[in-house]
Amino acid sequence: MLNSTKHLTLLLTFVLTNIFFTQRAGNSIIAGENSIFSIEKFELVQNLIVVKVKLAGNQTQDFILDSGCESVILDENLKTTENNEAIPIKVKGAFGESIGFLTSLDFLEFANVKFANVPIVRTDLSNLKKVVPNVAGILGKPVFNQLAIEIDYKENFLTLHDSSKLLKNLSNTKISKISFKSLSNPSAIPVFEGNNDFGATDFIFDTGFQGNLLVINKTNTEILEETIKCSGLNAEILASEKDFANVSIDEFDFAEVSGIFSKQIQTVNNKNVSVIGNQLLKNYKVFFDFPNSSIWLDESVKN
Repeated sequence: MLNSTKHLTLLLTFVLTNIFFTQRAGNSIIAGENSIFSIEKFELVQNLIVVKVKLAGNQTQDFILDSGCESVILDENLKTTENNEAIPIKVKGAFGESIGFLTSLDFLEFANVKFANVPIVRTDLSNLKKVVPNVAGILGKPVFNQLAIEIDYKENFLTLHDSSKLLKNLSNTKISKISFKSLSNPSAIPVFEGNNDFGATDFIFDTGFQGNLLVINKTNTEILEETIKCSGLNAEILASEKDFANVSIDEFDFAEVSGIFSKQIQTVNNKNVSVIGNQLLKNYKVFFDFPNSSIWLDESVKN
């Protein structure tokens, strides 16, 4: 049984993750001060970004890079060399909740960047394995909090940047910037204010979503046939196909987007939420710069 001090220490560590970097020299693709930590090839499996992650004991596993996941998650059935204490915790997925165990890994390495004493949640990934059979875990927002991640969908490359240097370089370009309000809770998923055909909505940029656009709206009265099955971390739902003429965030306009619509998903405070996924993001080179409360979209590579 954990005492209260150990509970508090582990939970605080979960929120305030300390990450230690090793840097590798590289040539910046953006004119200006070199911001690059490392460059890594990824594989797009069923429209999900799969990367190699090294764990203690020199074992390498497939992880999904997921900007819409609050935690770093590990398959409950994966054996590791650590035997750290664990706390039961609710794991929030896109379509529901499940029970996991909050614990930590002594070591994790992703794209030549080393993470020490990493808080993780162990939970059942059997539903996700239906899509990516070899998946062992999810790299969620704690990774995005520490550095900027550039995703080149065309060439299947990830570039990890020093966020402060990248900000200076991008500020002198025509690449579009979309900002969100700074978060008081570092584990919360960033929300961007915008509009779609139904009116005002919160947007989430989610590399853990395979499709174009998922719109969750409780007030729409349209009756649409639910023919699309969506799989989440811990559940599945049915949704309806719908074309959206208006999808805009900040001053950025996605114009017409084919998406899916659902009333089944329960959102925080019953707000209307729109989730932008990899199918739409593949039209851009995307810079996730959560340390500077922004995402940048490079339209020069748009198909």
